[in-house]
Amino acid sequence: MAEAQEWQHPFVNVFKLCGVEQQDQQKRDAEISGKVAARMDDAIHKRVLRITGAIPAVNYLKLPKSRGFALHGRFCYLQVRFEQPSALFSIHLEAVTADGNTCRISIGNIFKAENVKKKAGCIQFTMKDPPSCWMLLSVDLAAAVAVAAAAGSSSSSSSSGSTQASPYSHLKGMQLCSTLTVRSAFTSDIRFGLQTLPREMVLCHSLEPSQLAQLWLPAEPVGVPEPPLNKPIRPKLPRTPLLQPEPFMSIHRVNGFTGEYARSVLYCAETDELVYPAGAVVVAMAAGNSSSSSSSSSSSQEAAGAVAAHAAAAVSAAGNSGCSVAVQQQLQEGSMKRPQGSQRFFVGHSAFVCCLALGGQGQLLATGQEGKAALIRVWDFRPGQQQQPAETWSTEDDTAMSSNGTCLAVLCAHASRLAALDVSADGRALVAAGCDSQGRQVIALWDISGIRQGGRAQLLVSHESHHNVRVLRFCPFEPDTFLSAGRDSVRTYRLKVGSLRALSVRLEPPVNKKGQVVGTATAAVASGPKIFTDLGCEAGSAALQLPTQHVFAATASGAVFQIDYARRCVVAVYQLHVGAINALAIGEGFAATASDDASLRLWPLDFSAYLLEAQHEAPVTSVALTAGGLGLAAGCEDGLLGLLGVASRRYAALMRSHCGPVACVVPHHERPEYCTASADGSVRIWDITSHQQLYEFGGGSSSRTCGAPTAAAYNPRAYQLAVGYSSGLLRLFDVATTTLLLEQQQHKGAVTQLLFAPDGSRLLSCGADGKLVACDASTQCAAAAAEAGAGGATISVFAASSLEAVLCIETTAQGFTRLEFSADSQDLWASTVEASVQDDSSSGGPSCSALRFCANSGSLLQVLPNPHGAAAVTAFALGPCGVLLATGGADHLVKLWAVSSRQELAAAAQAAQQGRQEQPQQQAAGPVSVLPAYQSFTGHSGAVTGAAFLGNQLLTVGQDGNVAVWNMHSSSSSSNTGGRHGHRMQHPDLNVTMRSWLERPTAAAGSNSSTAGFATAGVQQASLPSHGSATPAVAAGGVMLPELHAAHSDPEVLPSPLFSASGPYQQHLSLRGPSSSTAAGGPAVPAPVRCSWLLGLNTSAHGSLLWLRQRGLVAHPAGTVLVLTDLASHSQRHLQHHSLPISAAAASSDGCLLATAPAGPEPASGCAEVCVWDAAAGTLRHVLRQHACGVGLLAFSPDSCWLVSVSAGASGGLLVLWDLQAGEAAAVGKTQKAVCSIAWMPWQLLPTFLTCGGYGLLLWSLAPSFLEQRQLTVPDAAGAAFTAMCSAASSGCLPHSSMAGQPLDPAQQEAQQEEEAGTAFAADECGTVWQLAVGGGSLLGCVAVARLPPGEVATQLQWSQPSAALAVATSSGRLLRYSQTSSSSSSSTPCQCDGAAGTGLVASMCDEGWLALWRMGGQKQALPLADFRSEHAVTAVAFLPGHSSCVVGYADGRLALLDLAPAAAAADAAVSEQPGSSQHSAGSLGAVRWSVARHASPVVSLALNPCQPLVMAASRDGLISVTNLESSRLVACCQDLTGTITPLHMLAVNTSAAPAAAAHGNSSAGAAASNMAAAAWLDRVLVFSAPWQASSAAVQSSYQCPEVPASLTSSRSSVAFIPGSTKLLLFSSPCLQAAALLLDATNGQPLRELQLPGCPSSSAVSPCGQLLAFGLHDGRVLLVDAAGDASSELGACAGRVPVAAVTFAAGGKRLLAAARSIVTVWDA
Repeated sequence: MAEAQEWQHPFVNVFKLCGVEQQDQQKRDAEISGKVAARMDDAIHKRVLRITGAIPAVNYLKLPKSRGFALHGRFCYLQVRFEQPSALFSIHLEAVTADGNTCRISIGNIFKAENVKKKAGCIQFTMKDPPSCWMLLSVDLAAAVAVAAAAGSSSSSSSSGSTQASPYSHLKGMQLCSTLTVRSAFTSDIRFGLQTLPREMVLCHSLEPSQLAQLWLPAEPVGVPEPPLNKPIRPKLPRTPLLQPEPFMSIHRVNGFTGEYARSVLYCAETDELVYPAGAVVVAMAAGNSSSSSSSSSSSQEAAGAVAAHAAAAVSAAGNSGCSVAVQQQLQEGSMKRPQGSQRFFVGHSAFVCCLALGGQGQLLATGQEGKAALIRVWDFRPGQQQQPAETWSTEDDTAMSSNGTCLAVLCAHASRLAALDVSADGRALVAAGCDSQGRQVIALWDISGIRQGGRAQLLVSHESHHNVRVLRFCPFEPDTFLSAGRDSVRTYRLKVGSLRALSVRLEPPVNKKGQVVGTATAAVASGPKIFTDLGCEAGSAALQLPTQHVFAATASGAVFQIDYARRCVVAVYQLHVGAINALAIGEGFAATASDDASLRLWPLDFSAYLLEAQHEAPVTSVALTAGGLGLAAGCEDGLLGLLGVASRRYAALMRSHCGPVACVVPHHERPEYCTASADGSVRIWDITSHQQLYEFGGGSSSRTCGAPTAAAYNPRAYQLAVGYSSGLLRLFDVATTTLLLEQQQHKGAVTQLLFAPDGSRLLSCGADGKLVACDASTQCAAAAAEAGAGGATISVFAASSLEAVLCIETTAQGFTRLEFSADSQDLWASTVEASVQDDSSSGGPSCSALRFCANSGSLLQVLPNPHGAAAVTAFALGPCGVLLATGGADHLVKLWAVSSRQELAAAAQAAQQGRQEQPQQQAAGPVSVLPAYQSFTGHSGAVTGAAFLGNQLLTVGQDGNVAVWNMHSSSSSSNTGGRHGHRMQHPDLNVTMRSWLERPTAAAGSNSSTAGFATAGVQQASLPSHGSATPAVAAGGVMLPELHAAHSDPEVLPSPLFSASGPYQQHLSLRGPSSSTAAGGPAVPAPVRCSWLLGLNTSAHGSLLWLRQRGLVAHPAGTVLVLTDLASHSQRHLQHHSLPISAAAASSDGCLLATAPAGPEPASGCAEVCVWDAAAGTLRHVLRQHACGVGLLAFSPDSCWLVSVSAGASGGLLVLWDLQAGEAAAVGKTQKAVCSIAWMPWQLLPTFLTCGGYGLLLWSLAPSFLEQRQLTVPDAAGAAFTAMCSAASSGCLPHSSMAGQPLDPAQQEAQQEEEAGTAFAADECGTVWQLAVGGGSLLGCVAVARLPPGEVATQLQWSQPSAALAVATSSGRLLRYSQTSSSSSSSTPCQCDGAAGTGLVASMCDEGWLALWRMGGQKQALPLADFRSEHAVTAVAFLPGHSSCVVGYADGRLALLDLAPAAAAADAAVSEQPGSSQHSAGSLGAVRWSVARHASPVVSLALNPCQPLVMAASRDGLISVTNLESSRLVACCQDLTGTITPLHMLAVNTSAAPAAAAHGNSSAGAAASNMAAAAWLDRVLVFSAPWQASSAAVQSSYQCPEVPASLTSSRSSVAFIPGSTKLLLFSSPCLQAAALLLDATNGQPLRELQLPGCPSSSAVSPCGQLLAFGLHDGRVLLVDAAGDASSELGACAGRVPVAAVTFAAGGKRLLAAARSIVTVWDA
């Protein structure tokens, strides 16, 4: 055989050669046309291609796509099946002869009746009635070419004589046409039969050859023998013995949850289990009936345990007798509930599981995987050999585990992008949606009714969908019906006559008589684009008996559509979340929603208000109802799986998991815990018994500043953890206090491994930069550093003390991935990246091996060739006693190997030497290179990245983010593996709330990461004594307290000092007694010197001066002491407890309690202790420990029953609410930014308070078990930071040295309770002080009451109710006092005005929702006409012709039509009665004719149609709506302008020619003139056709500002058409600075530039079009002649403040300008 053809021997898989199964078309050398689909064949259970279609020339598979291939095999084998023998099909093979001619071999039933038709260059084989079973169609290409050549030579022999035919050379290509099914095609020089096929060519190993067919064309070859039976084509490797027992271990626990997939958590009520995916593994975890309460009562636990024990005893006593059948059946059916957290596993998928569904009353589970192999597996979900009763449950006894589920069927009808699946309630049908090989979405329906009896699933129909289906649900209201939801589509499907018949739901939102959408959603949400994310049907037997059944559809906009199932229409739309709703669960009378806004909510089915809410740190992607609706199981995107009890209102985190690849796993040498480091930036510590997360380090901004953690190591002498990062940074944490002790950077690349010396004195780190660094942990400096050579194939053994090389092992490996010493330090194991010369395996390509060296001599003892085949060895771990070796590879497998002893290796080497002596031609003796006994295990869906032994368990982690725990089954596994965790112990921190450390800046002097040492200011290191020593050694900085070591019952288990039961101060207080020398009669110790007066003040502390006016005391912190000064006697008392300076102090309102907190953690306890003092006695009441860092704020509640403490630091921290009666934490919150101030809201039923900071305003209230947090947004200060705040109730805290007002009289206090309960004051960073009205958990209203001088920022506020004054302390040291004005005074917020042409009507609006209507008189007076008040600000007004009504737009997007006729009549009557009076009595005579919600954002402009009763409204988001003024009906809605980032400022409509045209009766001309509109943004203006009757706007022209300056004013852009002209447009913008433009509306070109003396803040055009008015940012008003350059400055309105609005009134005779609360009128 030629050398170039050797790769084609023994056969070539043509499909694999052309990449037919490749999803990427660029990698696929095949042409697919027409209906070619991949599916799983029911007969051979393999993936096949089905080619269908009526025309074979259109539906085909052609190989290759472009150039032909040269396959020199004589025989071509096609694995095909003709399911419909009557259907047309054809197969074409292109063969090339030796002289380069092409011969076409055609096979099919489309030819004539002759069996063989021969002509020159072509031969046709006719197949009539082929068998319907699978066939091996074998074509002898050489014989077929010879037959075709013979036919061609016979026809030309008469003319040219006899010619010799050219023989067959190679196969060029093939084409398979419809209708047929093909598995693959092969070419070979070997003649194969059905019984001699190679393994890869076998159709199905479970089918006998008699069930298949083979057909030879043109005839079966003669004289070509088949290979011998059962003789493999390729030599088999020697079989490796299996490790005993089998299986040696099984997976016990998987800590992982793939939370990024929506609807990925299910609950099975029959087995009380939660089902969720963990990578490619599906986990069923026992819920333990913990949803109804946080913990079961002791009586119920005892009862359950007694029943379980009695059942187990009955089974064991009865044996096989008939009386135990009922009890055995209970155990088999799972009535004996498993403990909470126990797991079952369903392993079989090769990619991440993205879809799950339960059906058949909890007996079937369907799971689907993502990727190009979108397989669906159907499992038997019923538990097998059930577990023991709860009292005898043990994590070591693996027989207590329930068996995994059995896969009943594998379904394949999709090629990729599996989106949804569901199983019917009766378990008869399964439906799924995904994409085929052409990228088209297909809905497939299977009949799975017989799979539980051993039958096969049957594909009933495959339906193509164009609606991007995202969810499928079987309908409980009608049999054999299911629902689908996708983009702008909700449909019902029913199978009829072999096809799916669909019926769409009408999605138009219902509108009530007022024109409002039924429900709580806005019209924009209900009518806009809809992406449906989940479906739910009314549940329960009562729902089926109701006359109307409802279906609920959740959307990505946070709304839920309620659908009448019988009428197929929407009956209501409810806005439930601000983010997308990912999952929806419907119960009997209630619903649960999970949203991207990180909230989980429980609603009644009328969705009036949510009943329960749980806020999370990441988007909630899944929700499931548990225990009959008494609990909610939630899954989050960050891997959290939680359970919320509805009755108890308690939340329990069932499992936390990583959301990225896990780099390593490190077990603790003594404590029952292990540590994992992940690419998600977090390092987590887990309890090995409960598998719950105990601590977390990193997260937040840690991964962005120092990279992902790559290595970790425990300190064997202290409870410390060292972590290395991808940036080369090294950090050392104290685990118990979750504090950062030190950090340094010695590497320029990623830290690849960390290792502590056995005595904890040295820490070794190696990095990707080739450096090996040893740090002396006791002296906190780097002792020595060595840099590895560039060769990478040499193993160097160093002395740990000096890093001097003591041994050098030369190898020929390309590199090593892992090195590990055996437990006795006699052997050194190494894993290579490629095969070395020591590996005598004969595999051709690169592979990985495990090498075993002698640690003393460096000689090679053993070689494990290719432990994972061609895959790389990515994980490596030796058992503690050296008898087991665990490896993990890139092939996703975990392998366990038996390690041979030195004696066994010597015996094997001696036997090999004897064999070589018998055969002298063999090579010389070498290391043992035989695979020992092993077993393979699967449990990861990605490469296994880490492995470690912990007692009798193996821990593995992988790129899928899962942490797997494996239990050993061997009876001697505990003794073999060794370690002190042979029996399980409870972790000392197991019952403590999980603590975490987030990266924060430190001010330590020695914490610079560029330093080489470990030195850190304020942290002292001392080596801890051995566990047997009784001498305590103090280690400061928050590490273990030695006093607690001796007091603990088990000296080898170190408890956490922060959460010890006795408290860290018990031992310290006992040391204050007399010394040993005094007790023994030594000299007396003199009395300590007492400080009588202390001078000094911690000016940086919050609450640095406190006035206890009831007791006549002033308190202030001085260093670590709180000083109480009696103002009458000028004497002092000192309260001292802290060892660090006091950073926060507070006094209760009654002056009975004081609270202090330090600036950092106490060295003894490792936390910042909050001390509560009795002010009268000077004694310490409570020591509260929760903060790991310093405390920045303290605040007592008005009733002195609660205390709030907030961590210090710019990055935020903990916010703790303390119950002072119980002396413990009631709830804990967390903030992302620093808290600047706290204000308690008095007279509330539950503790409620406000906080302010860089995040704005937050409202906190105590729920039954957690702090509920709500964001309050001040409309005109959105996004601004707030620096200080206070409540309307009096406080005892004074800013620095000022004094507050007198105490309130009890009678006055009772009268003011209602007002004080919801009133607060807050100052923002811009210098504005706001008065807030808070109620019902939201901001009811706000008004600006003061503005500080320029450059001043408020640091503290104090309100005095008796004097109605507000004291403000500023950052520059000034103290300002503001008095409250009367309620009739004008608002200090800017006003806007609008005038009706030709009349004297004027409207003024202010931000607090007050709309005032005035009528300009003839004697320079304004008469009040009517006023309207609303909760939301009025943003736009337009007067209707006739002056009897006006249209108003609000900040919440509403539109209202106001009737002014009664008010005008009353004003006229008042004027006629009192001609000279300016008083009025019609202030409340205005009426609201209708009000509708039109927009989701504030309305910015209103425009009236001059010819029709229509009003056009534009909102800030660019949405334009047209409303009929008579019926309030929505006429048109245009969303063409909503795709912009910047908000819309103004809308204008050209109505200049409309009145004249209407006066002459030409309404069409008026409509055409009003058909042009202009919209202005910050930097551009757009002219378009006004959408009066259409939903689209055709753009006519546009203008873009040349540039956007770096500094802009807060003014808005304005645009207006010039009356009398059809194309002139006035445009002003802050981007134009001190200028305005006259634009040509037809082409957007500037015609004229108007230079102004300042930046305009508002503009207006007179009705005649000759005058232009500009309000400037400095308060001036300018009048400009539009035709010339003349201008007139009218002066300032209200000082140097921006003019908010200018407008012409009375037909252009008057000019009005509004600034702040003043409206100025000029006669134009």
